[in-house]
Amino acid sequence: MKKGTFIANQKTANKAVRGLLRPIMKFCLQRGLRFQEILNLVKEALQDATKEELLAGGHEVNISRVSVISGLQRRDVRKIENPQIEEKPIANLISRVIGQWQHHPQYTSKNGQARPISYESTDSEFAELVKSISADVNPYTILFALEQSNSVKKENGKLRLIENVYQPQKNEAESLDILIEDSSALINSVKENIYEPKDVPNLHITTSFDNICLKDMPKIREWILDKGTSFHEEVRNYLAKHDKDANPRLFREVGGASVRLTAFSLYQENLSEKENGKK
Repeated sequence: MKKGTFIANQKTANKAVRGLLRPIMKFCLQRGLRFQEILNLVKEALQDATKEELLAGGHEVNISRVSVISGLQRRDVRKIENPQIEEKPIANLISRVIGQWQHHPQYTSKNGQARPISYESTDSEFAELVKSISADVNPYTILFALEQSNSVKKENGKLRLIENVYQPQKNEAESLDILIEDSSALINSVKENIYEPKDVPNLHITTSFDNICLKDMPKIREWILDKGTSFHEEVRNYLAKHDKDANPRLFREVGGASVRLTAFSLYQENLSEKENGKK
């Protein structure tokens, strides 16, 4: 690679990193974090990323390697013992439980809809459903979260699914877990499109209009939410046909691949004179 090309790419990378850090810095400032606290978090995040890269490459993780690769001083590297991949956030587990409930023949009716299931004991259908996703999480923890988000309803000793998508209701921790996973997925998606392009690229599309009539904002919000929910339901139904957990007929096939599709909307009312029709 030519030196000039490397410098140009490095400048581009630096610009991207600075841009990616800006909303994170705003998030920190809005929550009262100061420079030293942010710096410590940066060091911890850099160490975590270094450990993940070493594990992904099949290398042993130790303090010396983390220090050399990351540039962190040895005294800044936390003690490393038996590094393991962290358990997935509960919001991810809940979404998988809902997906399994909607598509696995064991939990669906003849018309393919999620049917009411038992939930009142440790050997209930709901407990078995959760265990099929993860044996490390308490089924009652998942049940509580589903009730808090109004995703399920108890009727005549059965648990009925009433929402096809899990959306944490004012749960800061779970909502931020989703933000973390979505942000990481978006970065990896774009990075692959740029540096490891496939014949069929990852979907990365943005639609934006900046002079929408204020009076129309409520109905626009509702329309996008409705269309987005319907689209994701269609995607889930399609992917379930190709997922070994949801489709037992695929038991002979080799699995392990993952697909993640994220959609979000952002609405801002910029009350400038121009946008209010004032000259």
